Amino acid sequence: MDNMTDVTAAVDQIDFSTNPILLKLSSTSIPHHTYPHTLSMTADELITNVPLPADSNETHTKNLFFKDKKHGLFLVCACTDAEVNTKELGKMLKLEGKVNLRLADEKVLMEKLGVKKGCVGPLAIM
Repeated sequence: MDNMTDVTAAVDQIDFSTNPILLKLSSTSIPHHTYPHTLSMTADELITNVPLPADSNETHTKNLFFKDKKHGLFLVCACTDAEVNTKELGKMLKLEGKVNLRLADEKVLMEKLGVKKGCVGPLAIM
């Protein structure tokens, strides 16, 4: 594929009718919109690749999967322009004792969520 138009055309051809997550959302009457797009490794890429309707209250998010040896795993969804301070996050989560939140590596992402870096999101835990 030579340019972004070719990539977008290819993505638009994807059949989502058998996607288990979308089927589950539909079967439970949870309203949803699907925005097919190319892989976006960062929130900035997502904003560029998936423009949202200007007249909607929808927003993009960055999804961060943290690991702490003592406290476990945490999926945090934040606005794309939010600064995430892990020390403050630990306090907000009411974690006690030594807190050492770090972004989980790709091995943990695959093991726990079954996704690669760039594909983390709330639906990955379903």
